[in-house]
Amino acid sequence: MVTKEQVLTVIDKTISAGEFLAPFLPGLVDDAFICFLKWARTDATILKWFETFVPPAPSAVTAPPEVVVDSLRRWSSEAGRLSTPGGYIKLMQLLIQLATTLQELFGKSQTPVAQ
Repeated sequence: MVTKEQVLTVIDKTISAGEFLAPFLPGLVDDAFICFLKWARTDATILKWFETFVPPAPSAVTAPPEVVVDSLRRWSSEAGRLSTPGGYIKLMQLLIQLATTLQELFGKSQTPVAQ
């Protein structure tokens, strides 16, 4: 399992990299994602989700995790950020990718590898 400290370290590095690259890559670095991460680093619910996330199978079709949907709603309300439905889908994809990367970097494999 990923620790809160590892999650915060990766979030901070992602924020720093995003803020650095955004002026050079307009449109490629999602400022809403960076804004959400700044908000999320103090939100216990989404941090706990990052710690305990279990990536779905590569070919699985799944609904977005309710904790992510709820966190995006709260962020939008608290930060006054409005986004298009497509923008929320992109944010969800980025969050799930970040959570997957955290598990690949720091998490223990959820299933044993067949030999």
